[in-house]
Amino acid sequence: MGHKEVSWLGPSYGLADHPKGVIVQRLWSVVSIKRLQRLYSRLQQQALTITPSVISSSPSIAPSVISSCPSTMVMCFYRKWTIVQTSWTDNNPQRRFWGCSDPYDEPMCARSKAIIPGLLRTINKLRKEVDDIKDQASNHEKEVVLL
Repeated sequence: MGHKEVSWLGPSYGLADHPKGVIVQRLWSVVSIKRLQRLYSRLQQQALTITPSVISSSPSIAPSVISSCPSTMVMCFYRKWTIVQTSWTDNNPQRRFWGCSDPYDEPMCARSKAIIPGLLRTINKLRKEVDDIKDQASNHEKEVVLL
């Protein structure tokens, strides 16, 4: 079984140097260091490696690094464990980010399922026409320059 890296991001106010060894979360919940250490032990038994790295590019997520615990973990605002996902958008191709492991998406209606593929085909067809017209225009410009 391969090694995985897990980090913790939580909406906390400060580091784990709290006098009682806890992190105070924005949602008024408390995570104890002992509980995180038990989780760390359990994950080690499952051949998972936990590294003390916090990866976040989102300003809405405040990282919580637990200095007295040998591990850090990542959770979303819905208190679910996150997983590393890859973005496939045009603006961020193949960018890695922490995403919720249990996202909620409302189901699409039957009409949307039928219409969206047709719209995508139409978009692709129109893009091809635009590219063809651009090629023809550049060919005409070359002919005009040669004449």
